[in-house]
Amino acid sequence: MFPQPIPGIEGAIAVSAGHWHTLALLQNGAARAWGNGGAGQLGDGSAQSHREGVKVGELLDLIAVAAGGWHSFALGKSGTIESWGNNTNNQMADGTLEARNAPVGAQE
Repeated sequence: MFPQPIPGIEGAIAVSAGHWHTLALLQNGAARAWGNGGAGQLGDGSAQSHREGVKVGELLDLIAVAAGGWHSFALGKSGTIESWGNNTNNQMADGTLEARNAPVGAQE
């Protein structure tokens, strides 16, 4: 049997695999995620798991995505970094230790 396309992922130009989730960067600069979302690492605003690609927040104009163990990052064209997911070690760089279910920008 040949591999089947992942529903919700059209126009992918890059992927990044985390511990239990995967991110895709799309040609239009948006991102999609699927897999385990228990720590919010899918970035869709929930802590739910998804078998199909779900929209990652309202992110646009992305040039890269990266999936960590239980957290995720996106790099925007303007150099901004967004992060979401597990934050027990301040992975979000937002000055808190709170998990994030949707993308938040890094704090200066």
